Amino acid sequence: MEELADLQNMSAVFLSVMLGIGEDRWVWEPDDSAVFSVKSLKRTLQLNRFANLGNDFVWNNWILIKMNFLAWRLSLDRVPMLVALARRNVNTGQIRCSFCGVYDEDADHLFVGCDVAQCVWNFVSQWCRISSIFAFRIKDILDWHKYVKGCGKWRKLVYAIMQVALWVVWRSRNDVIFNSKEVSIDRILNEIKHLAFLWISNRSNLRGITWEEWSVQKKANKRQHGVVNEYSEIENKYPSIENHGEKSNLELEVREAKAN
Repeated sequence: MEELADLQNMSAVFLSVMLGIGEDRWVWEPDDSAVFSVKSLKRTLQLNRFANLGNDFVWNNWILIKMNFLAWRLSLDRVPMLVALARRNVNTGQIRCSFCGVYDEDADHLFVGCDVAQCVWNFVSQWCRISSIFAFRIKDILDWHKYVKGCGKWRKLVYAIMQVALWVVWRSRNDVIFNSKEVSIDRILNEIKHLAFLWISNRSNLRGITWEEWSVQKKANKRQHGVVNEYSEIENKYPSIENHGEKSNLELEVREAKAN
């Protein structure tokens, strides 16, 4: 009886097919044009690959892929923080924050709660002239651009700057641990400014961004909002670039990128 039922079902399927007039041809279903192309194949593979990332993380092509991956892994809590390593029985010797040395180092503390992180987000909010960034978790930082007033390009620009800031904080943390460098607020803020200009001016579709305007705007914002006075207490706690005679090569990188 089962075989007879299968035969009847198969016959019904075949009988429902309407044959057209003309020769048979191949049809590429993922594209509306029904014509195969490498571009369509690439788009289909990308959609299937990133269809479910486990969250609503937004990728930003105005910055380097490694900066996107850091932010993405932070959204999934997959960055090897000292507390996370300790939970996996990886002996690192200590789990205190590499910047303040007071609290345990997890993503929410290093990138949000630490004095250095708060200084960074105050700087970003005042420099970009957006509302003050009050965050409790790393997810709040990653989602902040969605609520910034302005057009889509402006929100994408703010998001790119915030992702660069996350990258600089992470790299500064690694310099403290692996290269025995001291924490420098000046260096961190300068790297955010330089790297953000370097990548946004070269990778975005924004035109007319000049280093002079980028720098002047930042200095003007510092005078307008009194950033120097606000940061003085934290800067006294952490050494500055000038105190150690350190010079960054970031400005040279910016000039070379501009010349190219």
